Amino acid sequence: MIKSILKKRNDKKLLQYLESVPLNPPVQLNYRKVKSLVSFKKKPQLLQMSELVAPDIFLDKLSKINTDYSGLGKATQKVGSEEFGRFLKKVVPYDNTKYVFHNILNDPIACKLVSNLIPVPSFIKKSFHQLRISRLYAGGKLSGARLHCHSEALNYLVSGKKLWIMLPFSEKNNHFVDQNGMRHAKMNEKNLTSLIDANSDSNHLIEGLHVFIQNTKEVVYVPSGCHHAVVNLENSFGITYSWI
Repeated sequence: MIKSILKKRNDKKLLQYLESVPLNPPVQLNYRKVKSLVSFKKKPQLLQMSELVAPDIFLDKLSKINTDYSGLGKATQKVGSEEFGRFLKKVVPYDNTKYVFHNILNDPIACKLVSNLIPVPSFIKKSFHQLRISRLYAGGKLSGARLHCHSEALNYLVSGKKLWIMLPFSEKNNHFVDQNGMRHAKMNEKNLTSLIDANSDSNHLIEGLHVFIQNTKEVVYVPSGCHHAVVNLENSFGITYSWI
């Protein structure tokens, strides 16, 4: 995120900047037609999922779940807890420095509810309880996640709008990220501009950058080792699954 702009709460300036960023979305597929992970070829995917649970049903089922939340840029460091419905109503519209990233697998009640609301897809070939991790997330407009990477994951956006910046796994991309000190760095204008310029540079400093928007009822497949950062363009919430 752009720290100086967030401090001033100048949402209009940041959104204008983000809207000027050229988009380069990954392959787009119908979620229902995916039969195997092999078809993804370890590349980022944007999946349309019209049958994804409706936001009002999702909230009705999970509103009383007590969820952990963190500070901006520190998704796994708990700073407090709050009922999910209350967090969305009382915190998200007014404070985008707090972010729910709740570990569902450590919460038996949430585990049962979420597994019914968003079943694990058959192409993963694992049950819900065999997942490595599942997290319930929620954040206000202009909250987000720093550039980072992890194992394969699916991100289900139940409601909202998110901007993704993704660098597919390669030695060249890893070298660029480390050389420029971008790993876990804030995704500010300078860093984003550096990525876009490096992607279009004739020397091919990085490979295959994807900058794209995920909308409600869409699912993003993140390949293992793929560096990515996310900015919520609207108040957003959903679920992530990772299985390796």
